[in-house]
Amino acid sequence: MPEQKMVSVKVGDSKLFPLDAHYQVTRQASSSGTRVGNSMNARAYFHADISDKTLNKPADIIKLWKIATETKEPKHDITLEYFKSDENVLHSVKFTGWISAFEMYNGGGNGRPGPDGHTMLYCELTVLLDDSNFSKHQLST
Repeated sequence: MPEQKMVSVKVGDSKLFPLDAHYQVTRQASSSGTRVGNSMNARAYFHADISDKTLNKPADIIKLWKIATETKEPKHDITLEYFKSDENVLHSVKFTGWISAFEMYNGGGNGRPGPDGHTMLYCELTVLLDDSNFSKHQLST
């Protein structure tokens, strides 16, 4: 029986179903606790079991690597979908961004996420928040 999909990550036309996906927005605060002007920062990151070639196709892993290593100014449509069930999306996060970290490792040992002995992929996604991309940064149900 296949495992239930809890989250998907799509970068360009590559889609993965990772074990987890984290999305965060942070802002700086002054020493008195007030928000510092234009200090918004947003990022996402995920761990995918790329030994599971059914949910995470090798061709999509290679496309992500190419995106992570491209030399031109990166700018890609990115979507994270958090599922209530396989067919029912609970929340969706969309933004324009790029892959700022691409790491493959063996899961399990030394407290690393993922099943023991499986090949894992960790990616960090940076959200572009300049004037031309800010309106594309959305959270929806």
